[in-house]
Amino acid sequence: TTTTTTTTVFPVALLLLAAVHVASSVSSRVLTLPYPLTTLFWALTVASVFLALLTRRWLAFAVPLLVAAALVLGVPSSLSHIANRAAGTKVSVLAQGECALGGVTSVIDVVVDDFVARMMRHDHSTLGGMYVLPRHAAGDNVFGAFYLHEMARLAVPPASLSRVLQIGLGIGVVPAAMAQHGLNVTTVEIHPLIASYAQRYFGFATNNATRHLLVQDATSLLQDPTTFVGQDRFDLVFHDVFAGGSVPASLFGIGPFEQVGRLLADHGVLVVNYCCRREPVVDRLAAMLHTVFGHVRLFAESVDEPTTNFVLFASKHPIAFRDPVENDFLGSANRQAVFAAFPHLELSLKETTLPDKVTSTGGNGDDLDEGALRASAREHWIVMNQALPREFWLA
Repeated sequence: TTTTTTTTVFPVALLLLAAVHVASSVSSRVLTLPYPLTTLFWALTVASVFLALLTRRWLAFAVPLLVAAALVLGVPSSLSHIANRAAGTKVSVLAQGECALGGVTSVIDVVVDDFVARMMRHDHSTLGGMYVLPRHAAGDNVFGAFYLHEMARLAVPPASLSRVLQIGLGIGVVPAAMAQHGLNVTTVEIHPLIASYAQRYFGFATNNATRHLLVQDATSLLQDPTTFVGQDRFDLVFHDVFAGGSVPASLFGIGPFEQVGRLLADHGVLVVNYCCRREPVVDRLAAMLHTVFGHVRLFAESVDEPTTNFVLFASKHPIAFRDPVENDFLGSANRQAVFAAFPHLELSLKETTLPDKVTSTGGNGDDLDEGALRASAREHWIVMNQALPREFWLA
């Protein structure tokens, strides 16, 4: 009897667990509620039904179900991220304008309790954020992914580090940090308004000596064979043009990556950022970078979240990161924490087939499937609604 009961209950339990997972995922997306909360709701619901069937007492079913409903309807704000649905969250728009090339860019202060975070928003994505208050955190970056980018500096021998190219400015976290380390930085940003906001509200500084800002289209810049002629190649190239939930296809593909490769020194490292689910876009990017450069490593801002910032490092030589030292942190506790976690954020690429050669379908960005990019944009929209309060997106 015991054996029969075990063989019956075990597959039923597996089916119930699968049902809870599916229902939780769907509820989380449709209702824009945290996944742990919807999981708790459905787990209590299934448990109450199961208990009622076993005891034949409907009160046993009703009580847990009412508790589950109360959790979903009454407690989401206390279980969400601080930045998501937090009670008392206030937003203040400091600047807003339409970009000449499309989209609306805003600078918004988000106030939660004693914390004030200044964010730059472009359509339905955030281009970066920094803390304004409390004082001990002022100037620190809100998003850890940008600090992941900076690890590339630890993969190039210090004696070989001189020139940096940043494609896509955002609020200027990475180029500002590279300049603080004494490197010569050239930043390319297509939107004049984003460049202006970064300088005015986030303290991004330029000069004519070591901090250069080119407000122009990176696509045409890379396609021009005379670009940077007569100058040393770059030791580090940061490629981060994700905005509005998607990327310009003209900067992603075998052709664009080959153009970047011509500007990269033999010992140099390219960093590519993309925010979405891993499959299929990130794995496809890894395969293309492997084709062009030969060596790729993949890291994620969060290994527990299906949709997150993925950071790919590519080079013409094997990539090894030295251990960080105090000077690398630039006085930032958040940066130090991200650097310490870095070894644990790497994802295996063995699951992805990295062929010796990925054939370009056009050489100008159409190596990424448009359908996959649209699906990625929809997923990003859902995630951003969960990550920041509705007031932020409506401001």
